[in-house]
Amino acid sequence: MIKHSGVIVILSLAALVLLAAYPSEAQINAGMPVKEDPPIEGVMDFARCVGVALQQSPYLTRSSLEIEVKRLDVSEAKYSFIPTFSVRAQYYVNAPPPINGYTFKPYFIQFLTDPYNPIEIYFNVGARKDLTKMAVYAHLQIIADYLQHLAQGFLQLESVDQMAEYQNEIVPIAEQNLAFAHKSLAMGGAALLDVDIAEQQLAFARAEKERLATSRATILEGIRNLIGLKPTDPPLELDLKNARYQILNDFNPADATLEQAKSNSFELKSMAIRKNLQEKNVTLTYLRYLPHLVWGVQTADPLTGVEASGLFFTVGLEMPIWDAMKRHHDIVRQKIVLKENIADAETKEFDLTTRWREAEHRLKDASADLKIAEAQQRLAVARERQAEISYRAGSQQLPAYLAGKRAGLDAQKDIVAKKLEYDKAVLGLCALSGDLINHFVRSGSFDEKID
Repeated sequence: MIKHSGVIVILSLAALVLLAAYPSEAQINAGMPVKEDPPIEGVMDFARCVGVALQQSPYLTRSSLEIEVKRLDVSEAKYSFIPTFSVRAQYYVNAPPPINGYTFKPYFIQFLTDPYNPIEIYFNVGARKDLTKMAVYAHLQIIADYLQHLAQGFLQLESVDQMAEYQNEIVPIAEQNLAFAHKSLAMGGAALLDVDIAEQQLAFARAEKERLATSRATILEGIRNLIGLKPTDPPLELDLKNARYQILNDFNPADATLEQAKSNSFELKSMAIRKNLQEKNVTLTYLRYLPHLVWGVQTADPLTGVEASGLFFTVGLEMPIWDAMKRHHDIVRQKIVLKENIADAETKEFDLTTRWREAEHRLKDASADLKIAEAQQRLAVARERQAEISYRAGSQQLPAYLAGKRAGLDAQKDIVAKKLEYDKAVLGLCALSGDLINHFVRSGSFDEKID
């Protein structure tokens, strides 16, 4: 039995535990600082765009917040080492008549804990950390996919600008050809059909120029949205000079291997954690056969007929005798889930291998198409030179020479298109290998958030 001074000490300690368990709003806000959006100033290269996007892009912030939620789960699991307890007060409305010489108090107060199993809590803390790691890997996978989309936008924009330069040369050639057709028609050296063909060629050249301008605006707007820029932000100016090197750096697709892709795969890492977590779940189901510890503190129950004051400690064990085979079935269930996880991990590895082989084939095809386009461009240049010599010698008219020049420019545009497909194929292999995200994002900074 504990006297009144002991009661006061126990209540004071309980109040301190409660205050420590529930942090203030200022503490919560201090742990989650609000970052202002970085300023958008000057010409931005790919690395700067990535830095801005990591801070404000809506495509990335949601999964980042999911990590914070999982961290709260870890903190909550750690606080579970302090037993959950509550207070219960009961008052007897229809109290029995008092016994002679006995001071009857028609109430009693009880402090009691929920069933407490520190081993299960220990496993739960580890499980929460594993779930946080999985959230980190899911976030990093989203970043990896995002970087690939943003990089494709950069490469496409550079390609469109190069095509637009060639198209700007094609339009004057078509105008020259139309002017010659009108002049020849006036002199009787051409038919009305020749003029109509020249007009259609000019209209097509101008339409293609407008299409490229529209494509550029669309791609640029898509990049703005990916970065997370608001309509009130200033116009986005991008440094597209040597965009391929900005993105891929010194990445050599010949050096990339499937083993590297597997070791850097966030999906496979997440599946390994998931398997480990499920193994812990199987162990935990066996531990549920162990009894739970319960204890409490209460005043004397007046119905006992014992006159006493102060607080009395109680401690005991609690274990269900019959639970309709729930614990046994849960063991079987968790083992089945473990087998499913193992099968899912193998499937993910097979899928990664398939995607890697497809990326290698796509790179080979794109390389072959680029070589063919380069060969056709060399042939077009030779024919253009031949047409120019014939035109200067007077053996061919201006339209034949202009057609040769236009064919050469079309061949240059085709090289740009095929080079874009080749760079996108290299980018796909770079992203699968993990080299792309490892160059722009330090994944270790996310691992520091787990504890």
